[in-house]
Amino acid sequence: MTSPRVLILHGFQHHRDQGHWLWWLAEELRRIHIPVQYPQLPNPDHPVPSEWINVARDELAMLGEGERVVVTHSLGGVLWSHLVQLGLTSNERVLMVAPLATGSTAPSPISPETWARTTSTPQE
Repeated sequence: MTSPRVLILHGFQHHRDQGHWLWWLAEELRRIHIPVQYPQLPNPDHPVPSEWINVARDELAMLGEGERVVVTHSLGGVLWSHLVQLGLTSNERVLMVAPLATGSTAPSPISPETWARTTSTPQE
C-alpha cells in the first residue's frame, strides 16, 4: 500500500509564512514520509481565479494516481469548488478548513446539486 499524496491549497493573502499552520502541516506530513505539494498560488493579495485554477489543475496532475488528499483553507476552498465545477477533480478526499461562508465576497460557484454529486456519506 502506498502513502496518500497531499495537496495543500492556501487562501487569500497567504504567503507561505513558516509560522503558519499550513507550513507546519506540510512539514509534519513530510516528516512521516507523506508526499506533500504546497504551492504558492500566484498573486495571493489579488488572486485571479483562472491563474489559481491553472496552478491547482497542474498540481493535481502531479499527484498522480492512487490515494489523493486535498487540504484547503479559506479561499482555497472556493478554488476547490471551481475545480469541481469544471470537472477537474477525480476521487480526492478533501478537508476544507475555514471555508468562506455563502454570501461572502468570494462566493462558491458550486450548486447544491453539484455538491451532492461530489460528496458522499462515509461507509459504516
